[in-house]
Amino acid sequence: MATPIPAKVVLSNEERSELERLVRAFTTGQQLALRARIVLLAGDGWNNLQIARELGVDDETAGHWRRRWLQFRDVPLAEVSVAKRLADAPREGAPGKVHARAGVPDHRPGVREASRLQPTHQSMEPP
Repeated sequence: MATPIPAKVVLSNEERSELERLVRAFTTGQQLALRARIVLLAGDGWNNLQIARELGVDDETAGHWRRRWLQFRDVPLAEVSVAKRLADAPREGAPGKVHARAGVPDHRPGVREASRLQPTHQSMEPP
């Protein structure tokens, strides 16, 4: 069955260099780097199935990030950075009810509150 031809992604030199920088940077998260690779390949004229096979993802994933990138087609890079364009969208629904907060006691079995711990002889020695 023939798949529809995906929308063409045209990257400016600035967009391409920023995407390539994200892919190469050691500090870039793996999800963000993968999304940047998807957009770069889409900009090179690859279709979603080719991108999916090359990167080991589902073709729907490739299509999702292609469409997400195209949503920002008319927005200048100065307004919305490449990283923000490829960031997770806000999730729908109510926020989670469990939040990790400092000072909240952990009531899991085997975990004691820090205030109840007895000092050890090492911690009582002067520095």
